[in-house]
Amino acid sequence: MKRSVLLTILISILLSNQCFAGGLNRIGGIGSRAGGMSGAFTAIADDVTLFYYNPAGMSQFETTYIEAGVDVVVPRLKYNGHNSDNDAWHALPYAGVIYPANDRVNIGLGLTVPYGMGASFKKSWPLPETETLLSLTNITPALSLKLCDKFYVGVGLNIGYGQFKYRAPFDVDGIFLPICTDNEASGFGLGTTIGLMYFPTDKLTFGLTYMSELKVNFNGESDISIGPISIRDKFKSDFTFPPRLGLGIAYQFTDRLTVDFDANWYGYSKTVNSMTLQFDKLNFGKTTKLNWQDNFSLHLGARYRLNNDWWLRAGMAYQNSAIPDSTISQLTPDASGWDVAFGLECEKDNFSFGVGTIYGWGENDVEPNFGVRYPGKYEAQTLTVGLQASWKF
Repeated sequence: MKRSVLLTILISILLSNQCFAGGLNRIGGIGSRAGGMSGAFTAIADDVTLFYYNPAGMSQFETTYIEAGVDVVVPRLKYNGHNSDNDAWHALPYAGVIYPANDRVNIGLGLTVPYGMGASFKKSWPLPETETLLSLTNITPALSLKLCDKFYVGVGLNIGYGQFKYRAPFDVDGIFLPICTDNEASGFGLGTTIGLMYFPTDKLTFGLTYMSELKVNFNGESDISIGPISIRDKFKSDFTFPPRLGLGIAYQFTDRLTVDFDANWYGYSKTVNSMTLQFDKLNFGKTTKLNWQDNFSLHLGARYRLNNDWWLRAGMAYQNSAIPDSTISQLTPDASGWDVAFGLECEKDNFSFGVGTIYGWGENDVEPNFGVRYPGKYEAQTLTVGLQASWKF
């Protein structure tokens, strides 16, 4: 089992490129269960994505539980009619193990990819060829406590691995210069997640979760070229991924049907103003203004038990943009948008296997105005297909 966990971590580090959503947020949800309900999962949290959604959900497990899965994301972006790289797709794994230490305490270890944004555009006059990425992978040891039959609490330590890539001409306040740059960096940071679950009745559940901001200190290398002249340098930077506050309400209408509603707030304005690359040999810093703003997402999902073995899931969600008109560009595209999702899961004895799919779409018409660097129409379509397998023993 240790080897499989290490392999999953390695795969996540190598492949955790992501598509765009509202800021860095994952569109629709993480995993086939939560994703199949469009991310309405805070008050349900009954698989390993609880390390993101609500660690208090670990207290629901009475036996050891292991799960692994992957979300395959296919983004399609467009700016003023120019299409992004249509060959792009990204595999985002997740995994975890939950162990009941005794009747009241559960412990666990999970891996999730909560945040990420990237865009890749081929050269199409007058736009240059560009590729960007900013993502976070969390490894989360966690503990939950069953205070009573109606109240659970959980806490996790997020060990974050961040990735940064910026391949584009050098720019001054958004104006591209004939200087090619290729920058890549990675780094680590620490944060926490706290969750609560409350069962006032047998049918009603409330979930509350807070994931703190997480600052990643990046160390990387940069290739800078002007015609035949090429310079290779090291640089340092940092980025603070935003806090998230989530509230979920689930109600079991019948023995077969449960509906969940989630509302999330993301605190970009408190953590993201600019990002500076401080070069070593060149001894200067390149600062990019961000000035991102707080945003929110709303999720409505349902699960329905078809029979003893099969579950059906569905949902829809809305998320507004986090990047203001003043700093939006093909490097960091963003838009408000919707998604719809469906999922199907089979449970047989102690084994389960599930699939889920999310389709998201949105657009942003940025009007020419003072301080707006890249006006125009930003469009996005994203297809996500998730697969998971789990085992209880």
